Amino acid sequence: MSTRKIYIIAGSALALLTILLVARHIIRSGRQTDEERLKWIVDHIAEVSEKKDIKEMRKWLSKSYLDDQGRDYKKINKYLLGYYIRGGRFNAYVLTKDVEVDRGTEPLTASMTVRTVLTRGHKVLKVVDIVPEAAEALTFWLEFRKEEDGWRLTAARWKRLRNYQEFIK
Repeated sequence: MSTRKIYIIAGSALALLTILLVARHIIRSGRQTDEERLKWIVDHIAEVSEKKDIKEMRKWLSKSYLDDQGRDYKKINKYLLGYYIRGGRFNAYVLTKDVEVDRGTEPLTASMTVRTVLTRGHKVLKVVDIVPEAAEALTFWLEFRKEEDGWRLTAARWKRLRNYQEFIK
C-alpha cells in the first residue's frame, strides 16, 4: 500500500471521527435537564402572560392543580382571567429561579422559588428603570409534577413584597 493511500485512509478516518464527536456533542447539548426545562417553562409563562395568552398558560397547569388556598384548576383559571381583565399592559420580569427536582418520587416532582417584578404600563427594558409606583414584587413558590405530557404546575403560592428593590440588590 502506498503512503498516499495510507494518508487518505487516515485522513478519512480522522474526519469521520471528528464528525461523530461533533454530532454526539450537538445531540447531548440539545437535551435539557429537568431543571433547565422547568426554568424555561417559567420564562415561557412570563412571556405569554405579557401577551395575555391564557390558553397557553393553561397548558402548563395540571388538571389536578390544588393550592393551599383551596384553588383548584377551575378556580385558578378564573383567578388568572380576573387578573388579565384588569386591563392595561402587563410586564413580568423574572429575576431569579431556584429549582429543586426530587428524583426519589414517581412521578418526578419539583419545587421552585421564583422572584418576579410585575409592572403595568409601557414596557421597561431594564429592571432598574421600573417606576416603583407601577411595580409589584412577588415571590412565588411553585410545585410541579412530571406527568405523561411533561412538567405541569400542581400548586402555587405567592407573597407580595412592599419593595421590589429588595430583589435587585
